[in-house]
Amino acid sequence: MPYALFNAGRKPQREDNMKWLGPLTNEILHFYELTSVPTGDKTRNEAKGFSICTGIGGYKDDVATQNGFQWINHNINDSACFKMLGVQRVKLVVASEFDLTGLLKKASVSPNLVQKLYFPLHHIQGYIAFTNNIPDRVIQQWRSVLDQLKAPGRYDELVREYLHSESKKVKQTNL
Repeated sequence: MPYALFNAGRKPQREDNMKWLGPLTNEILHFYELTSVPTGDKTRNEAKGFSICTGIGGYKDDVATQNGFQWINHNINDSACFKMLGVQRVKLVVASEFDLTGLLKKASVSPNLVQKLYFPLHHIQGYIAFTNNIPDRVIQQWRSVLDQLKAPGRYDELVREYLHSESKKVKQTNL
């Protein structure tokens, strides 16, 4: 059955299984903490001493492990991690600004209750990933439309409006 995934991370193990269009987004993963219980001015290495939460088996989990974080709580999904943060079962949650608004909403956590730690954990680009059984002419049609959106700057406007608008409400703390 043909399908496409929006904003999929491109990884070596996925490369030959999909047809890729993009990049669409340039995401930065950050840690988020409770504003009421901040970790203080810590470096990335000092942050490794805190309990963190990621969704099971996702790229955020891979990134945390590859960066040497050992106190990882693997939860069923990322919004459940924000629920754990809200009840102080973990100190930090790994999330992207693109995902943040929806994750907080799903976890019933107010954006005013969390703040972003300044240092980036990881950069990743997002793509539309099409199954290999989708004809190349269809991929080319999508590419043509994407190019048309990107040329006059309309695409950047859409990204700002729909992917960044709510995440700007989250307080940022410098580490």
